[in-house]
Amino acid sequence: MLVYKFGGTSVGSVVNINHVKDIIDNNDRKIVVLSAMSGTTNALIEISNLIKSNKNEVAIERIKTLNENYNTAVYDLFHNKSLRQEVSDYVNMVFKNLIEATKKNLQYTIAQFYCC
Repeated sequence: MLVYKFGGTSVGSVVNINHVKDIIDNNDRKIVVLSAMSGTTNALIEISNLIKSNKNEVAIERIKTLNENYNTAVYDLFHNKSLRQEVSDYVNMVFKNLIEATKKNLQYTIAQFYCC
């Protein structure tokens, strides 16, 4: 059995993702591992550093930008409207949870500041 691992620039754009699809689109048994799209890891590190520096509002804006990038990719990759909506809903839920966690951290930081 073959194992394929793709990440970074190989899944960094819709064109590249479609190229990956062409590579793995056969009836052979295989395991396919996909890492984050190009730029995602760096963006998440930046967001993490912003949160650690109590710059949560800026972090939330970066999260929203990353969410928009993923929504664009979803729109370009999925032509079936029902499937596109299902994937888009899932992606948006993940980013919503990330924003909510960031807001909770902000509330905790503010409460800690005023309490102690």
